[in-house]
Amino acid sequence: MLKADCHTLVQRCGVSFDTRHPLYLRHETDLATMLPMLAPMVGLALVVFSLWDVVIDIPHAGWTLLVRSGAACVLQLLARLPARCISMQWRMVVLYWLLMATVEACGALLTDGFMLAMPGIVLCVLCAALLTLRIDQFLLLLSLPSLAFLGFALVLLQGRDLYSSLMFYALAVLLAIGVLMVKGAFRLEAFHNEERLLHQSRHDAMTGANNRAYTSELAAREFALAQRYRKPLSVAMIDIDFFKQVNDRYGHDAGDSVIRSLAATCGHCLRVMDHFGRWGGEEFLVILPETDAAAAHDCAERLRNAVESMRVATPAGPLSCTISIGVATLQPGQEDWQALVKQADVGLYLAKSRGRNRTEVAAGAIAPQQSAA
Repeated sequence: MLKADCHTLVQRCGVSFDTRHPLYLRHETDLATMLPMLAPMVGLALVVFSLWDVVIDIPHAGWTLLVRSGAACVLQLLARLPARCISMQWRMVVLYWLLMATVEACGALLTDGFMLAMPGIVLCVLCAALLTLRIDQFLLLLSLPSLAFLGFALVLLQGRDLYSSLMFYALAVLLAIGVLMVKGAFRLEAFHNEERLLHQSRHDAMTGANNRAYTSELAAREFALAQRYRKPLSVAMIDIDFFKQVNDRYGHDAGDSVIRSLAATCGHCLRVMDHFGRWGGEEFLVILPETDAAAAHDCAERLRNAVESMRVATPAGPLSCTISIGVATLQPGQEDWQALVKQADVGLYLAKSRGRNRTEVAAGAIAPQQSAA
């Protein structure tokens, strides 16, 4: 329990070391999108600061202009390197090191310029907190620039100036860490809220299965993939037999328990690649990618037998139920997934009319020998 609490606290503070976390991957993607726009802006800012150099120290302004212009060109090249050449993490590290090296070196080249460059150095330290969500990457960003700052400060400054610069830098680092942790906590909370809302919009509140809208979206996607790559696709329509009698005899609470148990039972029997959704009331739809008619029939029978063996506790004693299933498989010439679902509905009607508690494959698919319970 203590370990879990510590892990939660660490995550809430933005100190997550898992590079596979969706939030981290999204942050990397955002940086990759913004980098081509940010690099020219930062390079232009470096060159524009040459005007400041002229005001501070005209004799050395030419050298700083050369350094700033070279850094701006290298920034452009690094930003435009293909992703296969250097990862986004190391690309940002190198770009930040180059930026800090330019600011510190130009401050050192100017007469009394290093103390005057402190606001720019502090600003760069704070910007490091915006480039990452992880404390280890933040420390990596500051590693070499901090050593370079310490070296420049010891060589160029003395007495009160040295003490003040080191204090300003240390305070900037502490403030940046605070910004990193607060930003990480807010982004993580926003991410969890977004994921929660997305889950609620896609799933049925009572059963946790996909709702009808999301099931339709998944069906349309699997239908398009099956047609494009010429893969088999099947769907199964499930309906609880005599469900009204369950509600009338045991009450609606028992009926809700049956629906929840059915959803849980079917979920355990399906593959990860399959999709299970509540279609409405006591009807459910199963989408079976890369599954032909025979395999779909076997899967439906597995579901039917599992539900038949299911027992639901009620005040009146254990309750059992059965289901009828209609199966349909994608056929050449079908234009949309709705036609496939309608075909499965026809199979369900056949199962109902032929005695219930059975699986029927709709006409058009090669059905195996049907078994009735």
